[in-house]
Amino acid sequence: MAIDPEELLPSKGKPLDLYGLGIGELKERIAALEAEIVRCQAMIEKKEREKAAASQFFKS
Repeated sequence: MAIDPEELLPSKGKPLDLYGLGIGELKERIAALEAEIVRCQAMIEKKEREKAAASQFFKS
């Protein structure tokens, strides 16, 4: 069973009840969260490159 990306979003108020999840589901959730972290880090790097390029362009 795949994790819905919406389930990775922080909930408003209380955290997800992990007790009700099985070991496999918890491992799947961890893998999905790690993939989301990698995706976020890649976007940060892209935005930093774009910002540096824009800064360099406007210095000229």
